Amino acid sequence: MENEIVKIELNVAQWNQILGALSTAPFQVVNQISEAVNALQTQAGPQIEAAAAKYPVPEALSAE
Repeated sequence: MENEIVKIELNVAQWNQILGALSTAPFQVVNQISEAVNALQTQAGPQIEAAAAKYPVPEALSAE
């Protein structure tokens, strides 16, 4: 059962909240789940890039 695929949906804000929490967590905690987080990042990366392309940052904000 451990190798069964589970599909989970998050919006970009939720994904960023998870990454933000992990960035402040102790290494020992993050290291325990690094394989799972890396798998999620591999899946999320192209989707987030596609979403970012749909919603470009206005020039006024990108200059800051």
